[in-house]
Amino acid sequence: SRFLKEAQITGQLEHPNIVPVYELGCRNEDQPFYTMRFLRGQTLRHAISDYHKKRKDGVGDPLELRRLLGAFVGVCNALAYAHSRGVIHRDVKPSNIAMGDFGEVILLDWGLAKIAHAEDNLSDTLALSEGASGGETQAGRALGTPSYMAPEQAQGQLDLIGPPTDVYGLGATLFDLLTGKAPHKGETTAETLDRIIKGATPSARAVEPS
Repeated sequence: SRFLKEAQITGQLEHPNIVPVYELGCRNEDQPFYTMRFLRGQTLRHAISDYHKKRKDGVGDPLELRRLLGAFVGVCNALAYAHSRGVIHRDVKPSNIAMGDFGEVILLDWGLAKIAHAEDNLSDTLALSEGASGGETQAGRALGTPSYMAPEQAQGQLDLIGPPTDVYGLGATLFDLLTGKAPHKGETTAETLDRIIKGATPSARAVEPS
């Protein structure tokens, strides 16, 4: 059901910065598949790592930071559109952002997406088939990538998860872009979640003074 949900949600989000789904079908009655655009290039995660490595080696290109920030703005636009359609991504992070060789920026992996309510009356919420409407997250269960997760997500507070949860993920991604490091990091997943829930909001300047 999660697989069908991801394909159907992504297929209904038509935006230049969201990966298009071309086909959803089934082989041999029990093997669902979907066909999406083939992407060439690298993820924002790799681009950030390359940028900070070159910067530390003294061979960084000042314009590269502008390119990365431009890609980040593209992701902001994609999420603004998704939120207007009532969809929360819930796993915003650099490795879920693809950067093509010719300026393309695509937000990937809508497998944890949640349908909430559209933010405006002009946009209809998305429709799901009966087979894609199950597999809901249980309250109290943290779902997502801990290092970029919002506090309400880390606590599994499903009733509080909404567009601001994705905005927090954007902030965490921007933190990584500026510093080269994820904002939250513990020795274990449990420690990371505990720091998100109880700890202070991390400061990019504390990690990278420049």
